[in-house]
Amino acid sequence: MSYFEWDDGYSVCVERLDNDHKHLFALLNKAHDACTAPMQSENYPLLVNELIDYLTKHFAVEETYMRTIGYPDLEAHKLEHRRFHDQVSAYRQKTYENKEDYTRELIELTETIYNWLRHHILNVDQQYTNFVVLSHFK
Repeated sequence: MSYFEWDDGYSVCVERLDNDHKHLFALLNKAHDACTAPMQSENYPLLVNELIDYLTKHFAVEETYMRTIGYPDLEAHKLEHRRFHDQVSAYRQKTYENKEDYTRELIELTETIYNWLRHHILNVDQQYTNFVVLSHFK
């Protein structure tokens, strides 16, 4: 069983974005699993980079989608993405500086991303889903 579980309640009804979100959950589980098993210290920064880089890629894809549908709150959504990216990027720096406690940093990072992602998908991303649904009924 995975530590971070995806369920259909997270769906934004856009297959590409749902797949990105599922992949983020999978990366979070990969990082979490790495914290519970012995691992060479040089692999921790690789996991952090993989997580943050995929998150960055996903934000770009999601913002392109919102631009395509004419989502009116795109700028506010982009700002939220930027703020969170800055927050998790600080973990990348801590990972390189704090070589004694990679596991703690990685656990903090996975918990931070999961909590933010869960809230973001369920509350913020659902707004563009609602926009699309409501646009089709006008």
